[in-house]
Amino acid sequence: MISFDKNYLNYENGTSKEWIIANHKGGYASSTIIGENTNKYHGLLILPKAPPRDRYLLVSKLEETILLNNKKYPLTNVYQENFKLDPFPTFTYKIENTTIEKKVFMIHAVNATIVTYSITSTSPYVFTSIPVIIHREINNEKNSPTIFTQSEHEKGTKVRTTDFNLYFSSDKGKYSKNEQLLENNQFKPGAFILETNGNEKFNVAMGDIGISNDFDSFYQSEVERASKLLDNFYSINKVAKNNLLENLVLTTDSFIVEDKNYYGIIAGYPLYTDWGRDTMISLPGLLLATGRYNEARSILDKYATYCKDGFIPHYISEKREPNYDHVDTSLFYIYAIYEFYKCKNDTTLIRDKLWNPIKSIIETYEKGVAGKLHMDIDGLLVVDSKTPVTWMDAKISNMPLTPRNGKPVELNALWYNSLKIAEYFADKLSDSQMKDHLISISQKVKQNFSKFWNSSEECLYDLIEPNDPSIRPNQLFAVSLDFPLVDNEKGRKIVQKVIKELLTPHGIMSLSKKDKNYVNTTGKTGDSMARAYHQGAIWVWPMGHFISAYLKTHGNKKEAASFLDSFFDQTNQKGLAALPEIYEPETFSPAGCISYAASLGEFLRAYVQTQKE
Repeated sequence: MISFDKNYLNYENGTSKEWIIANHKGGYASSTIIGENTNKYHGLLILPKAPPRDRYLLVSKLEETILLNNKKYPLTNVYQENFKLDPFPTFTYKIENTTIEKKVFMIHAVNATIVTYSITSTSPYVFTSIPVIIHREINNEKNSPTIFTQSEHEKGTKVRTTDFNLYFSSDKGKYSKNEQLLENNQFKPGAFILETNGNEKFNVAMGDIGISNDFDSFYQSEVERASKLLDNFYSINKVAKNNLLENLVLTTDSFIVEDKNYYGIIAGYPLYTDWGRDTMISLPGLLLATGRYNEARSILDKYATYCKDGFIPHYISEKREPNYDHVDTSLFYIYAIYEFYKCKNDTTLIRDKLWNPIKSIIETYEKGVAGKLHMDIDGLLVVDSKTPVTWMDAKISNMPLTPRNGKPVELNALWYNSLKIAEYFADKLSDSQMKDHLISISQKVKQNFSKFWNSSEECLYDLIEPNDPSIRPNQLFAVSLDFPLVDNEKGRKIVQKVIKELLTPHGIMSLSKKDKNYVNTTGKTGDSMARAYHQGAIWVWPMGHFISAYLKTHGNKKEAASFLDSFFDQTNQKGLAALPEIYEPETFSPAGCISYAASLGEFLRAYVQTQKE
């Protein structure tokens, strides 16, 4: 549980903390801990038009008032006594002799939000809850022009927008139609009104389908889901119970989406949908560490069907069109497959569904693709692309800000790792011809990887041919992966270089401050964000590979775990029970997505690694 008392709930503090809950179909609800919407992504009902993509803000808020002793009070932070996340957003208000507790939750795999009010009072009162409806794609600043039409529906109303039918209902609140079209195309259809004496509990539901009135069972079902997730996590990992850790484990659930019998992982809220590379990076921590093996299997199987000409898509567009531009996603896919195999120790899925995509990836990378990449005579991969094709993909006007043409260190570490994984599976599946071929390539890669050693800095070049001595987190992959490319002595030097120049309590800097290309602030938006994205900004997810590399080279789990201690304090910094995409390199303030799947996934994977016997 996360809690803030009245002393904290002023406007400045209260708008600095945000919560997000999700429905596993791409929809979500989000606001601040005082219920004030402060950016275009906030609202009570955000739904995907093409799940889990193309999301629209449909209900921005409920305007709530209570009439006590002939005086009307709005439910604002002026009267707010407490906010807690336990496990859902809960607001407590105290007005005269009346206490109002308000809970917000979404229903699993249903496009609906339910708000529950529990009112304790010794006086008669009239409580009113008014939906404020808009129609806007979440990335747009202005609400879309639309005509709102309203018709009767059981225990509430049905409102039609351009693309959605919205249903509003209540178990005890009586609906009173009173249409108001406000500026900026906001629509108030009417109000749910509860007039009574004493203590009462009632609910208001909103969604793209009508919701039955068994609201208590919906809430209990969501609580049980949360409890089961925690039980599974502790049962699998045998780690000590920790309240802050539990908050993060529960947040893993918000990233998982279900649509027509397959699963996906949302890369980050509120900016992204399900992206291939982010999915593969975060899968071990979000799914395998929490025992969600069926979901992991489904995702790996789904991406196998997307494999085209030896590439796994970097992302799926809003129109469900796969994008195959990036070259590291396919290698992260093989990495995720092996992480899954290590948990299940079963080659059935590999043999039946994944072996052909793995072979296709290896064969394509070996032969090369013009204008993208090829394997050199030394076995190392060479990038030759006019656009960014690795995770360091920031650009302005389609010009890469961190050019990766040449031989990137992390790509070749992932390449070697993939070759060895494929070699292992070839042996398991008795594919001797493929195994022998893979051995010949991997031996060549390992032999020639020595070209990456920068003796003057005692670490790895970030890029060779041309040689780039920039100190970045990419070199960690040569140490952290299951099949490392450096010996322990060099591995220790790499780790120490990262500790000296890149490690912070918030994650790993994308570039050393000593570098002439270092940018000291993201500026939060637009081109300024792009410039710092991989030229100084602190990333959380590479911290997982730092921990793996540290454990391999230093072997001290207690010391490794100590690097993660500060992250528990960061889970309430902006996005509650979440880890952000990046941090500012100088001020350490969060930037990018307030809740990022790869950040949380890699933190949990690394944390479990430091705790297991």
